[in-house]
Amino acid sequence: DLGTGQRLDGANDVAGKAAKSDKNAAGAKKPSRIEKNYRLVVLGIDPKYDQTVRDYEIVEGKRIRRLEPLPPEAKNKYPPPGPDEADGILLEQEFAHNAGIKVGQVVEILTPRGNKSPIVAGFYKHRGAASVAEGSPILMAMLPAQSLFKAYERIDFAQIALKSDADE
Repeated sequence: DLGTGQRLDGANDVAGKAAKSDKNAAGAKKPSRIEKNYRLVVLGIDPKYDQTVRDYEIVEGKRIRRLEPLPPEAKNKYPPPGPDEADGILLEQEFAHNAGIKVGQVVEILTPRGNKSPIVAGFYKHRGAASVAEGSPILMAMLPAQSLFKAYERIDFAQIALKSDADE
């Protein structure tokens, strides 16, 4: 039992909730009721490169894994994530703490594809001035974010990181 839950509403017509949970047949925790609403932005990121663009560290849980489009022979099934990574989302640590959300908890996100229930893989903490400018976005691997928001093979915003010796 994870206690009372919360609802997270975000940009891109995203609404979500972290809820009191039970376990489903597969052993994953599932949401059972809505307690509180929040508006947040979901960022679809490439976990391989994101921390070179945004200055943050993962302070609890695991980093989200990078997903590539599956080849036909994979039969729409990804292998399990590695030992230091997970599927799901990352939440900003202070927001999650204030909302009473725990790592491993299921939250519900309202998307154009309906309500989806990712697991909170971990918490991140901004370093420096980025914390004020960026707020508390939900970080999600790009491929699942594109699927949830019906934005297949599209991006609507890109950040570029230059090498330290690059001409601006």
